Amino acid sequence: MPLSRTTEAGIRHDAVNAVNAALAMEKEMIRLNTRMQEQRLPMLKMRVGIYTGPVVAGSLGSADRLKYTTIGDTVNTASRLESFDKDLVLPHLETSPCRIIIGDSTLRFLGDQFQTQRVGELNLKGKEEKITAHCVIGRAEESVSHA
Repeated sequence: MPLSRTTEAGIRHDAVNAVNAALAMEKEMIRLNTRMQEQRLPMLKMRVGIYTGPVVAGSLGSADRLKYTTIGDTVNTASRLESFDKDLVLPHLETSPCRIIIGDSTLRFLGDQFQTQRVGELNLKGKEEKITAHCVIGRAEESVSHA
């Protein structure tokens, strides 16, 4: 069960962990694709959307059908970032199987730990305000190479 984070340090910790988790998924996807390529199978790709803000988390439903989930505008925005322009091509995405898009709300907590590229101000479905989005390229101390 997630813990409620109300301090800037706690929120920063969660934002950094979210991006690190996405980068770990990318690394695993690269490993899987190497195996897929050896077996002459189609390559896999994935998209990740991360947006920092308040959510409601808990079990919803009845005793017969109970599901643990998260809901709220933050969850919806992250989902919209993930699905935004599925054909979006940025230079590093030509060699990476994973597209990680974050909102400004997340970027402001990351400091200089990650390499990012501004995607722009996006009109997302169901949102009145534009969301400024960035693509995560990698950790700042790593040279980015997905070949």
